[in-house]
Amino acid sequence: MQLRRYLGSHSRRALTFWFENLIALHLLKLCHFLHDREGFAAELHYLRDRTGREVDFLVTVDRRP
Repeated sequence: MQLRRYLGSHSRRALTFWFENLIALHLLKLCHFLHDREGFAAELHYLRDRTGREVDFLVTVDRRP
């Protein structure tokens, strides 16, 4: 309920954008943790479909998914 009040009259698209950014930041935090704590070369990427739309995130460790 709090989030709905915060967004007010904003569209569902704004909520989707907010949620995707939340997920991306958590995955990036994981990559930084793996690098700092474990020494892995972890990277965050996003995948696109043939039309150029972003469709998913991908975390790689030592260049492997």
